[in-house]
Amino acid sequence: MPTKRSGPAATIPKNYEGIVNLITREYPNLSTGFQQIARFLTQNPNVVALESINAVAAKCQTHPSSLVRFAQNLGYSGFKQLQSVFQTRLATAAPRISRAHQRSRK
Repeated sequence: MPTKRSGPAATIPKNYEGIVNLITREYPNLSTGFQQIARFLTQNPNVVALESINAVAAKCQTHPSSLVRFAQNLGYSGFKQLQSVFQTRLATAAPRISRAHQRSRK
């Protein structure tokens, strides 16, 4: 298991790319269950952003408390803090997609 991060909140990734890099770096040290969660989160970022913790856990075939522990293991206060990074990724991608779609229709 990776060591818990301590110190300022700046040490945890605040963007999706940072989370993916952290998960990739820590993946070999994760338990089998956490590896399963890691794969699901990186392969289904929109589900993580939009679904409840219970829905994500069900789709990930794990218990919601495992998602909380996984997030805490990465240095987040809990799943909601981790999920907010996925939500920000989706929210910032939507305007870019909309603008690109509008340009392609001209």
